[in-house]
Formats: sequence, C-alpha cells, structure tokens
Amino acid sequence: MTIVADEGDPQRFSLESDEGRSFEADTTITVTLSEGSSARVTVNGVDQGFPGKPGVAWEETFSYEDDASATPGG
Repeated sequence: MTIVADEGDPQRFSLESDEGRSFEADTTITVTLSEGSSARVTVNGVDQGFPGKPGVAWEETFSYEDDASATPGG
C-alpha cells in the first residue's frame, strides 16, 4: 500500500495478514492498494470496507472538512 498525506512524499508499506496501521493528515490523504479488496480501510472512524476489486489496483483521496468528517474524492 502507498499513503500520501497532505500531498507529501509517498510512503510505501507492506501489510501482513491481520496487521493494522494508522496514518494522520491535516487536509487530505490518498490511499493506494496495489490490489483492491486486499485490506480493510477505515478513514476518520468510518469503515470503508475492503474497497476495490481483486487483481486491480485501487486508489482514493479523502479530504477533511471543518466538521472532521472524511469524504472520498474531496
């Protein structure tokens, strides 16, 4: 997976089965999975499930509004 927080440099991570990670951003965060449906994604406490399709890369940018809720695609 790759994370880009607040338009910074991409950070790449490999996740093992049952491993979880947390990331922080002030305004936007882009999550990229090299294979969709391979990880459960939760943004600002909202469960996004296992997004994407197996065998196809998935990417979404989440924006943070004044009420602290995250919305896909900004």
